[in-house]
Amino acid sequence: MLTQQLDGRVYPNSQSAKSVFEVFSLRLEGGKVRIHLEGEVLKIHKDSKHFFMQSTKGIY
Repeated sequence: MLTQQLDGRVYPNSQSAKSVFEVFSLRLEGGKVRIHLEGEVLKIHKDSKHFFMQSTKGIY
C-alpha cells in the first residue's frame, strides 16, 4: 500500500526508504539491469545506443 503526501510525493505505508530500494531492486533485476553498489560515479557517457558509467570500481 502507498501513502501520498500533501506535496504529492508517494511513499510505502512503512515510510521506509529500504522498502523503496527493495521494490526498485526487484524491478531492475527482472529487467536485465546490472546493479553495482559501493562505488562513486565519476562519469556517465552515452553513445548512439548505450550508456556507460565510469565509477571508482570500473567502467560499466
